[in-house]
Amino acid sequence: MRRYKVLGFVAFSMLAGSLLTTTLSANSFVLGLRGTGGLSGIDSEYKVSNNGTNSNADNDDFESSGTLGHFGFGVKAGYEFNTWGPNQYMRVNLSYDRDYSNGVYRLGNLRMNYIALNIDYKYTFLQNFGVFGGFHMGYLNLEIQNSGAILRNNSSSDISNISNIRVGGNNYFAGGVITGFTYSPLRWLEFELFFKTINANFDDFHVTPDRTSISSNGTSMNVTRQTIDLSSYPLMQLGLGVNFKF
Repeated sequence: MRRYKVLGFVAFSMLAGSLLTTTLSANSFVLGLRGTGGLSGIDSEYKVSNNGTNSNADNDDFESSGTLGHFGFGVKAGYEFNTWGPNQYMRVNLSYDRDYSNGVYRLGNLRMNYIALNIDYKYTFLQNFGVFGGFHMGYLNLEIQNSGAILRNNSSSDISNISNIRVGGNNYFAGGVITGFTYSPLRWLEFELFFKTINANFDDFHVTPDRTSISSNGTSMNVTRQTIDLSSYPLMQLGLGVNFKF
């Protein structure tokens, strides 16, 4: 009886060791590089004065919308581990993205620095291919080149009640989703194509107006302030990356 117990323990140990070895071999540290291109929204609205009364008019004559083009690069470092089956993985990593948008209306060149925690689920198929989806969140810093165009609280009596105007270092909490495809020609090498959104509740930027008056329905009004909004819709990126596993 004792011999059977010993044999059973040895068999169980061999099976557990085999499963553990397979699981550990499927887990990897990951270092990645990527390039991105994308689009985001920008709105411009005028603050007007008519007969001495200020109003933020919700009128198409006083507001215009546009699209910003972006490009950038990023790096990431993290860990990929096998979860519920041989083809299912969780990926956890820290990333840094540097994004550029040049010649932005009234603000000049914008530079965005984004440090984030990323968590996603990946499913592999046909041996070398995979799909993934997840979310990210972190710290975003927005650099503004043309900070001299941004009005401050004490620069004009017309804007004495404005608050939360930040110039140069604008720090925000940001987050979003990411989804994409992977291709692994080698065990240690992986390419990925992904779509990513970055959402941040940017402050409105109050800038020196680019005109002194505006007309609506035949009525001329004085422009006292112009507001730039970068939050009309989130930054949407399409990117290509390469990951090294070890």
